[in-house]
Amino acid sequence: MATILIWGDSHDFCTLARRVLEKQNHRVMVFTRANDAITWAGQHNPDLAILDAKESAASLAVLQALKNRVNPIQIFMTTIESPSSIQVKHMKEMGAEVFFSSPIDIDILEKRASHFLYSNKGGDD
Repeated sequence: MATILIWGDSHDFCTLARRVLEKQNHRVMVFTRANDAITWAGQHNPDLAILDAKESAASLAVLQALKNRVNPIQIFMTTIESPSSIQVKHMKEMGAEVFFSSPIDIDILEKRASHFLYSNKGGDD
């Protein structure tokens, strides 16, 4: 079981992602305010974060705060808008391992989460 943080402004996406990941027995917390997500992450050490890249400045602030932590974290970025190649490159340079376009395919979300949580980190059930 992993601890997963979801931050974004799309209630539908956040709720759907939460349901999918909770069915895999993960602990999932959803946030719509960047500061709340950052504060919670500092107290609970999530294994995975799924961040909405739509609000560029806020998403970069959350990404940077998560990557500055002592404990490693896997980060997925997602957005409904088509980001420029420069934006994608910048987010990847800051540590986002995967970049999705929304709406995300649920099967892809499940597979990518499992891959990063268990293959890369040796996660525990």
